[in-house]
Order: sequence, then C-alpha cells, then structure tokens
Amino acid sequence: MLTTRSIVPYLHLLMFMTTHCLGQGVMFSESSWDEALQRAAQEQKLIFIDVYTDWCAPCKKMDQTTFASSKVSTYFNSAFLSLKANAEDQSTGSFIAKRYDVSVYPTLLFVDNHGRLITSASGMQTEVELLQLAQQAQSLLGNLSQLSDIQWDDLESYTIEELRHILNASIYHHFEGKELLAMRYLDQIDPISEEDLRIVINEISRMELPYLKRLTPLTTSLSYGEMSLRRNAKEWFSWKQATETAIQQRIDGAIENANFDQFQAVINIIRDNSPIKPKEIDRYYIKYYRRNDLNQYRTFATYLITEYIIPTRPAEVANADRVKYKLLHEEVSKDFAALAATVNVDFGIDSRSSTPTIDSLANIFTISRSIADQLYEISSDFYAFYDDESSRRKALFWASLAYQYYPYEIKYFDNHAYILENSGQLLKAQRVRKEMQALPWYQEMKLKVQLQQSY
Repeated sequence: MLTTRSIVPYLHLLMFMTTHCLGQGVMFSESSWDEALQRAAQEQKLIFIDVYTDWCAPCKKMDQTTFASSKVSTYFNSAFLSLKANAEDQSTGSFIAKRYDVSVYPTLLFVDNHGRLITSASGMQTEVELLQLAQQAQSLLGNLSQLSDIQWDDLESYTIEELRHILNASIYHHFEGKELLAMRYLDQIDPISEEDLRIVINEISRMELPYLKRLTPLTTSLSYGEMSLRRNAKEWFSWKQATETAIQQRIDGAIENANFDQFQAVINIIRDNSPIKPKEIDRYYIKYYRRNDLNQYRTFATYLITEYIIPTRPAEVANADRVKYKLLHEEVSKDFAALAATVNVDFGIDSRSSTPTIDSLANIFTISRSIADQLYEISSDFYAFYDDESSRRKALFWASLAYQYYPYEIKYFDNHAYILENSGQLLKAQRVRKEMQALPWYQEMKLKVQLQQSY
C-alpha cells in the first residue's frame, strides 16, 4: 500500500523530469564557428550568439531567467542555432567578440549563415525584449534578400520611398556602396527627421564631408543629460558616439596623410556644430603639427603655453617666474603672428576669456593636472626635437612648472631632472630629485609607479 511518505520521492522525480523535459531552456550548441555557419546554411536558420564573461552578473541573471523561460526556449530552439561565446577565452569566444566589436556584456548577436550581422542588443534583456529582438532579426533577414537587386549605375532613378525601404531593411548591416544610397537619400530630405537619422547614422563615417557637416549638429546639439531623458535614450547615445567617432577618424586620417585642407575642413565642422571647447580644438592642431610640421609645432605649442595654458592656472597654485614669462611672451607673440599669417587660420584663441572660475577643490586639481600634463609633454618634445638655445630654455622652464602645478606625479620631477642632467646642470638636477623625495607623499607616488609598471 502506498503511503504519503513512500510517494514523496516519486513526486520529486516527476517534478525533476517535467522541469528538464518541458522547460530545459535555450539549447546552446557547442559547434565551432565554421561548423555553426555550415549548420545554419543547411538548416536555413539564423545564428543567435550570447557573448558573455564569467564575471558578468547580468549574463548570469539572463541564464537563470530569460534563457530559462519556456516561451524563449521554445521559440529559439526551433528558429535559431544558438551559441554561447565567452569573450575572454582564447578560441571561438574571443574571435567572435573581436569580429563584432563587442565590449559590453552581455551582447546578443543575430547573424546569418554568411556571418553578416543582422541585429544586436547589449545589456540584460527580459523575456519580452528578447522575443521582440528575435522577431525583428527574422524580419530584417527577409529584407536583406532585396539588396542584390540594387541598380548601382542608376541610383538617381530611386524614389525617396525606395531608398528609405532599402536603408531601413539593412539598418544593422553594412554592404559595399551603402553610403552612396544614404547620401542619395539625404540629398532628397530636408529637414532630416529622427527616423531619417536612424536609418543613415551607421554610414556617417563613410560619408563625404558635406554630409558629416549636415548630420553633426543633429547628434551633438543635445547634452548627455538631455539625451537620457529621451524615450529612445540609448539610440541618441549611440548616434552621438557614431558622429564623434566619424569626426575623430577624419581628423586622424588627415593627420596621417598630412592633408591640412581636410584637417581644417573637419575642424570647422567641430567649431560650427559641436560644443567642444577651443582648448580641445587646440589639441588637434598640436597633434597635427607634431606629426607633420615641427617648425609650426614649436611656434603653436609655445604660443598656447605662454598665452593660454600658464595664465589659466588656479590662484592656489604657485606663481610662475614672471621675468622668464615676460621674455618668452615677447618672443612668442612675434613668432605666432607669422604662423597665423602663413596658414591664414583663425585658431579661436584671441576670443578666449581670462582665467576660468575655480569653484571647487576638485576643479583645481583637475585643471592643475591637465596643465601639468601639457607642460610635461611639450617640454619633453622641445628637448627631444630641437637643439637651439631658445627651445632648450623653454623646455627647462616648462618642465620646472609642471610639478608646481601638480606635485603628485614622479614623471614631472624626473622630466625636469633629466633635462637638467643632459644640459650639464647636475647639481640642480640633484636638488629637484631631493625636493621630490622630501615630499610627504613621495612613497605613495613611488608605489603607484611600481604598480603601473607591474601591469
């Protein structure tokens, strides 16, 4: 005769079998990347990839909740070939993370059997959100089949509606020549709506400069705080990031190719449409001249330091040597006037206001360290690049100022001591090092350097 006590073990077994047979969760294949592409082609399925790390808490939560959902598992196990990819392993996982530029975890990818990205999402996804993303991926896959029919030799014949349909169908997928479609579409659109921005923004880095100039104010006009209040805040953040990346790529390309006209054209886009401060623009000029024209670099860097960097120091920081500053100022003003006349460029320096308001101790430290970094970098360059007496004098002077602004980095003291030693001023170099070692926080700075070197 069966009693309650004798039945309990069987009930536990029945519950275990029911859970694992009916609600086993998403079934992730252990196929290699090449095997997954072959299977997806044979089974006519999309590949779903969960890119995760072992330390990622949201990844583990999705394993316990979203991927364990019966609705999700039923849908995914029938419609997709699912893979898990640990971004930090040394095989398939790291390959996939690098291929699809994954840096946030979890990232969920939907790709076709050619490895083309159809759509993706980052961060924790609920059951409803993941199912919606999956349905969107399958819809977009159907739209991609139309791309082979594009008449590249006759783009002008396409209507706005046709171009919008193609761009919307491939919104998460780039194919060769897509930027031509995007530019053709923008030629027919004025003003540009949010929906227009959504379907062309991923091509911004490949578009010609006039289109970059047109899109930039749309994506940079809002602050990050204002964007966070938008219903589609994530999209706005990504659009802003795409624009800033495109601008940075153009600047880097112009610097690499020593193309000053292109460099200046991008700078003008920044100046006209972006809230970047003049001193940020100045750093681009410093970078360009340092790479391509050391004579202009010397003049421009000197002018920045004497006219802007040094005068913006907080009052709490030790005063610079006014006699040396005055002598340099007279020399620099003449040099910079010649530079400005040569390149015929408005650097935006003359319109700057005087010393900025310092409203907090944190602000003082931030500004002081920024100034010290610039003094350190430029003084090092001047000593390495130039051997005339004037440049060496400036290098010594600026190196001595760096740790007056921010006496919490060993490299600032070492840089000044190094220049002194190589200039034959050994006693002065020893005094600089003793001054550094006498600081109450010297041991802490030394430990920080040792830790940095150990990584």
